[in-house]
Amino acid sequence: MGLFNISLLLTCLMVLAIFHSCDAQNSPQDYLAVHNDARAQVGVGPMSWDAGLASRAQNYANSRTGDCNLIHSGAGENLAKGSGDFTGRSQTTTMVPTNVQADKCADTILK
Repeated sequence: MGLFNISLLLTCLMVLAIFHSCDAQNSPQDYLAVHNDARAQVGVGPMSWDAGLASRAQNYANSRTGDCNLIHSGAGENLAKGSGDFTGRSQTTTMVPTNVQADKCADTILK
């Protein structure tokens, strides 16, 4: 294998590794883990992923791509905007209140 082919192969592998790491914390499990950890701290049961709700949320997000405005759909969602390495886990962590706040607001925030 020539030097060019090896360089091309290494470049492709690096690009794939970068794209893979960008999505590494955006799985449903990543979103749920943060929420369920916070819920467990205040004695509230875990949530599970709802594919239908996720699909409706994605459709709504897609409808907002033209203006990028964070406008609530009326479904009771939390909205966030970020860039760079703003992963699902980091976005969700910003939404989860601290333990003190969670203890005071568990009935309205975490249920």
